[in-house]
Amino acid sequence: MLSDEDVLAAVRRSVQERGETGQVLPEEADIGRHLLIEGEILRSVETRTEEERFHQGFIDLSDRPVYRSGLDWHRIPPPEDPGAETTLFLVRRGSVDDRACDCGNGTVACERCKATGELSCPPAKACGDCQGVAACLWCDGTGRRSRPSRDRVGAGQVGREGRVTCGQCGTREAACAGCGGRGRTT
Repeated sequence: MLSDEDVLAAVRRSVQERGETGQVLPEEADIGRHLLIEGEILRSVETRTEEERFHQGFIDLSDRPVYRSGLDWHRIPPPEDPGAETTLFLVRRGSVDDRACDCGNGTVACERCKATGELSCPPAKACGDCQGVAACLWCDGTGRRSRPSRDRVGAGQVGREGRVTCGQCGTREAACAGCGGRGRTT
């Protein structure tokens, strides 16, 4: 801390540097000392709400602080960083109600697959349109083009009308629209 003489000498130098020669400073003066604090003011707003929640299944609340009745009177420590938004969740003492439910602790088995994760497919059956006979005019359901001409239509085969691209050999307008050339539907 500077002495009174050092403070007066610093003031005289400052006055001379600014060129204020008309002012005369006394040799001695009573110097008052005041603390100067540098800082910034942060505003912290606190909002307290209480709501009832229901959670299916088990939830671990052991790490949450517990308060008694009267949320307004519960003492909360000041935030580490008042400028940052923080949320603190509390649990009111005696409010946790572990109820058993019919859902198997938060899970319900699927009605369709019975919780196996897989559905069984119905067995394949003969196509209702072509009855499985020559599902494709070119590959006869084998997937390989075996006929040289698609104009040849044998007994029990449907003509080109109502035909689609074969899903097995890729020939256009050659496969039955019902089964896409596979002869069977699933």
